[in-house]
Amino acid sequence: MTSSPSTSPNDSLYADNEYDMVDREAMAEVKLFFSALTHAESLQFCLGIEDTTDARFSKIPALAYLTTVICFDTEGWNADSSKLTEVGFNRFSAQSARSVKPGPWGENILHNASFYHARIAENSHLESRTGTQGDPTSNRFGRTRFLSIQEARIALEEFFAVRTADGQGICPVVILGHALGGDTVKLWKLLGLDPNRLGNVVKEVDTQQIVRDLGYWRSRDQVGLQRIIHELGFEYRDAHTASNDAAMTLIAAVLLVLPNNGYSEEKGVQEVVDGIERLSQGDAWDHGSDKYCQHCHSRDHFAENGGRCGGRCKVPVHCDHCAALGRRQAASSHMTEDCVSFALENGNSKKAKANRESKREAGRERKILKNEEHVVDKIVQEHVPRGTTGIHQSSKGGWASHRRRTATHILWNPAKLLLPLAKHTNAHKSESSQAGDSTSQISLVTNTKSPAGSSPEMNAPSPAISEGFDRSLSLWPPAQHPASKDQPHLYDRRRANKRSPSGHSSNRFATANTFEALVGIDKEADDEDDQFIYKRDA
Repeated sequence: MTSSPSTSPNDSLYADNEYDMVDREAMAEVKLFFSALTHAESLQFCLGIEDTTDARFSKIPALAYLTTVICFDTEGWNADSSKLTEVGFNRFSAQSARSVKPGPWGENILHNASFYHARIAENSHLESRTGTQGDPTSNRFGRTRFLSIQEARIALEEFFAVRTADGQGICPVVILGHALGGDTVKLWKLLGLDPNRLGNVVKEVDTQQIVRDLGYWRSRDQVGLQRIIHELGFEYRDAHTASNDAAMTLIAAVLLVLPNNGYSEEKGVQEVVDGIERLSQGDAWDHGSDKYCQHCHSRDHFAENGGRCGGRCKVPVHCDHCAALGRRQAASSHMTEDCVSFALENGNSKKAKANRESKREAGRERKILKNEEHVVDKIVQEHVPRGTTGIHQSSKGGWASHRRRTATHILWNPAKLLLPLAKHTNAHKSESSQAGDSTSQISLVTNTKSPAGSSPEMNAPSPAISEGFDRSLSLWPPAQHPASKDQPHLYDRRRANKRSPSGHSSNRFATANTFEALVGIDKEADDEDDQFIYKRDA
């Protein structure tokens, strides 16, 4: 097992002399050599178990023997994939692997690998929201260190810039992974790291392609890592933790390319895997820190509950986002940059995007509704005689009479009868125009307030305002409607009796139904929070 040299957080990209140390001509020869090999053959060469009778191995570039294999895996927050939470990686040199016999289940080769687990400090408080994300505290391979994004980039740059034994050159690198494309993209987009920046990456080897090269997998679909491990006969424990997945990938890849999968009666494969896990705990590295408090961002201690936000750390902190929302207790439990609520609202997951789109749509509909209120008021002023009494639900929950002829006050009475407005839809406008009638078709029903405990009397529409109006548009209750008994109620009295979020009874529900009747808007109630989503008629 080897350890890595340390770096300062102030270090930046590769030093100029490292670019100069790359032998471009020799590196090009190594790339050409590996380009002729399959994924499986490339790894077999790095392990020293290649087919020596193959002509492609008859002339191997000298620099190829110094190749370093680096296997890595990344994990992001499942509520926002732009938040990198972990990087797990391990490496071994082809020179050391080729110098030993594989041993039972490749044990001797795997003993030459070093394992590392990095948690991104800035995002370490972001935990799984669905149960599909692994637990970074369940790491089994290598020691866990907390690194900032800058420190993680520097550490990985250093791991890829492996120097030769004499320190005068840079070694070729073979990258190993499972579904490798996504991980390399994350390194570039989220860490700003290009593994091939020095030009020493000579081959990318993917376990999904190895199983195809060896004829183990012929399906058009890609095989999962868990399936490969199951077929090889050992346990896949604490999945979706970066270093665990990287270790499983390395072990699976080695077993796949070994003759007879490294089978041995001397010991079981699980025994070998468990031994590698225990041995990996001694892999020391000093990038970042071994402690990190998610409450105050100190690197001197953990919060008592394992480093999660809050804990027993007593350092005063404040979240501006929670404070603005009136969450006083939550506002003192974490810093603004650690606010999970804010991160969820602004994440790029499907759920977060759907929530934002829903809010935008609701805002657009509210704007439409507000603009059309002016149209409604105009219709009321034109068609409702002066002195008409509208009945609406008062702020105290009772019923009161008003003489204002506005859309807000022309509402439903206790008998579910609308005074004196009805639907005015485009469909009926079209029917009216086809019939040659240019008159706006609005059905009006008038009513007088009934004494308490008695049934309201329904009066016929005033002849002065009903002439030329389409009777089929009347908003009578279904049981009393002359045209249809199946027409649904346009107003649910139970909704009117519910109280608003502020604790006061409100007439907004009735107002909304009036608008629906006039502009043809459908209502869909959410039973959980009594919010209304208005959708335009198709």
